[in-house]
Amino acid sequence: MTLSLPLTADASVKPGRIEWRRARLIRQNQTVAVELLKDQGSAMLRTVSEADALVAIGPESARAGNVVATIPLAVLD
Repeated sequence: MTLSLPLTADASVKPGRIEWRRARLIRQNQTVAVELLKDQGSAMLRTVSEADALVAIGPESARAGNVVATIPLAVLD
């Protein structure tokens, strides 16, 4: 299941790429939004344990408020 949710902050990617980023679902102004976690490197296990969603950013950078494809990790159980 993929949700379309707004980003809480800007996110950049190299043009033409789509990157899956670890994120957290949060309440924002009576709705749900996604907050990207810092330290997205492959060796950053802390963000793996903190994430409750994956977000697709690209093929262009996204600005705060842009709606992005979001996969809640709980649906993968």
